[in-house]
Amino acid sequence: MSSDLVSSIAAVDHLLALADKEVLQETAQLLALMLAHHERLHGELDISVLTEPTDDGLDEDMEDLVVRSMEILAGMLSNAISLTKAQH
Repeated sequence: MSSDLVSSIAAVDHLLALADKEVLQETAQLLALMLAHHERLHGELDISVLTEPTDDGLDEDMEDLVVRSMEILAGMLSNAISLTKAQH
């Protein structure tokens, strides 16, 4: 596991610890919207590949995608946390 992946997971874990239910709901809704947009453009995702156990680990390209996805999640969580703090 690369240091980039470890760092991105740690950043998301930290933000999740700060998130309340409202932040998690907003983030989940935004992710659902992103997924729907992706599927509209590129077709339905095969979610079964994510649920099947594998011992292969991540190849470099997949690890880069996971890091990028964690960065997106961290950004969404940060924005949702900021918005909910501003509203209260």
